[in-house]
Amino acid sequence: MNVLSLFDGMSCGQIALERAGIKVDKYFASEIKKDGIKVTMANYPNTIQLGDVCNVEYENGVLHSDNGDFEVEIDLLIGGSPCQDFSIANSERKGLDGVKSGLFYQYLRLKEEVSPAYFLLENVAMEQSSYNTISRLMGTHPVDINSERVSAQLRQRSYWTNIGAEDFD
Repeated sequence: MNVLSLFDGMSCGQIALERAGIKVDKYFASEIKKDGIKVTMANYPNTIQLGDVCNVEYENGVLHSDNGDFEVEIDLLIGGSPCQDFSIANSERKGLDGVKSGLFYQYLRLKEEVSPAYFLLENVAMEQSSYNTISRLMGTHPVDINSERVSAQLRQRSYWTNIGAEDFD
């Protein structure tokens, strides 16, 4: 399986896939935070770093990035755009109009370009208008899970996916 992870952070996607026993052939990561990249490369040195998501494109079976071009078919697209503009911890909460959370549209663009067999998008609890817009654009309703089920955190998360999800009406 070839994976494209956007907003990869410290590569939690690779951790989850490894724990699930899913074999990954190539893992492409788009991340700009140096500390996240450093942790990823220490734990998963075969990760192919792509750079800024805004500079990643996919056309005719070729993944173009700041760090080169790769002929590859992507099977799984994963990611969670920055949450700061959605978060209730942010009094301004600009939602999808915010600079950081608006990066969701880069995920959506690449989802359309790549047409992966599977996709998974994660984000925090948010205002209903953003939630509805993302659901409509992703073509599915999310599965909502509180992180307390898998960690020491009490945080609601939404997961939009085509893996076993109902079609959007």
